[in-house]
Amino acid sequence: MIFKNNLKLKKKITFYCEDIPERQLVSPLYKIFKENKYEVRITNDLSENSEIGYYCSPSTHIKKINSKFSIISLGGMDQGKLFWPNFWYKEPWDKFDLGVLPGKNWREMWQSSTWFKSALPKYGIITGGWPKTQSIKEKFKNNKNRQHKFKILYAPCFENDEKGHDVINSVKNLDVIIEIKHLPWNESFERIKHKDIRSNIAKMLIFTRNNLKNNFKIYNSKINIFDIFNKIDLLITDESSLIYEALLFDIPTLSCHDWLMRSSGRSKARYVTKNEDICNYTSRSNLQNKIKEIILNYDKYIGNIRNKKNNYFSNIDNSAVYIFNILNNMVEKNELINLEKPKFKISYIRSFFLNLKKKLNFFFLLALK
Repeated sequence: MIFKNNLKLKKKITFYCEDIPERQLVSPLYKIFKENKYEVRITNDLSENSEIGYYCSPSTHIKKINSKFSIISLGGMDQGKLFWPNFWYKEPWDKFDLGVLPGKNWREMWQSSTWFKSALPKYGIITGGWPKTQSIKEKFKNNKNRQHKFKILYAPCFENDEKGHDVINSVKNLDVIIEIKHLPWNESFERIKHKDIRSNIAKMLIFTRNNLKNNFKIYNSKINIFDIFNKIDLLITDESSLIYEALLFDIPTLSCHDWLMRSSGRSKARYVTKNEDICNYTSRSNLQNKIKEIILNYDKYIGNIRNKKNNYFSNIDNSAVYIFNILNNMVEKNELINLEKPKFKISYIRSFFLNLKKKLNFFFLLALK
């Protein structure tokens, strides 16, 4: 689909990012726009004015859009997973001008939700891909061979309820190298919100050093995960979006179905949300045995996930260029190209009652506090 407009936009774009992973996500886009003579900025102030605004934070964080033209994308591949397939029930996109989806799986979820008014940005949706994959050719070297000691990366979404202890206890008697990377909870609001998680991380790292004398490495939390993936053989995580990004490097993933998820010691815990299409699951008590089994049958586990990246990521080799070309075409020719066609017409009655249900749930939760 092509949409004509009369916006007459200037070559100015601002990327709105609340944390380090979001900045890493848009970094290839930032570079391409700058190389093409755009005035480019990046900010964590979501209320800042802009000509073209590119947002990759949850839409509920953006109270007011001060962009002449606004673009909304995901910040993580597993964003809002508890509400799939209608992710837009949790995070409405209809106040933005254009939405960007990472690939086929997300496009199918969107198509199934197009009856819902909040799933439809004003001008439409494009399946642009995941900008980080622009550099995949440089970072992906298919050197997965058994000449080196087996390397495991432990990289959880939340360090809680001694998940890290489970991993260290499972590998301490195995002939493997364990590498550890936690999320960079460095922004001021994150330091407050996730102070329990940050405390858990410190305790887990002390436990690691006390129980493993060598064969381990701890990464700076700010490092781009793509700079690590090519060096490892297995990812262990809980339900992080890294499960999806590991597919880009043909890395099998392992998780425990009885691990708990919580963002603080005070929040209610739940078990991990599973995606058995791309992740292997076991129990905490069986974690060591499962690691052994994956090592012994490694080629089979790689075969199970090889090429599944194409279900989740589009334009893998040129995502940032693809998105740039669409936005630059809009600036230079006043038209949006390659818009996805909605599968359904909007059902305003259904949308009204679903939004009413969300508001009632919100007031019910407030009443319980």
